[in-house]
Amino acid sequence: MKDITRRLRLLRTDRDLTQRDAAIKAGITTYRYWEIENGYRPPTDSELRGICRALKADRSAIIPSPESEVA
Repeated sequence: MKDITRRLRLLRTDRDLTQRDAAIKAGITTYRYWEIENGYRPPTDSELRGICRALKADRSAIIPSPESEVA
């Protein structure tokens, strides 16, 4: 989960978005986005799709593939 939270924060700040901006673009509440980015709860599939859309990133940029964890 730490990899996901770190990647979310990096992608969001690289795009000069606040958590509120990212949440609005993703179609979720600011609090829910905060929970996801800070590792308190994993995103649902629909939330992840919204976050990918908001951050203009592929799912693989946020969720590491199992192969990359082994290497």
